[in-house]
Amino acid sequence: KNRDAEALSRAAHSFKGSASNMGAVRLTELCRCLEELGHSGKSEGANTIFEDLVSEYQQVQQALHQL
Repeated sequence: KNRDAEALSRAAHSFKGSASNMGAVRLTELCRCLEELGHSGKSEGANTIFEDLVSEYQQVQQALHQL
């Protein structure tokens, strides 16, 4: 929200690890994209990726609740 590329990278990295541990492949990939974007020092395009990430997260949540 405040266009802090470093914070974006750190948060995405942490979330990527959790997603990967659960086997949520697409969620992991979206986190990786955000992490790389943050590493580049840019935040343009992050909103679109984040929207996709939220949608995928909701699907993963639903799948986990069905277990």
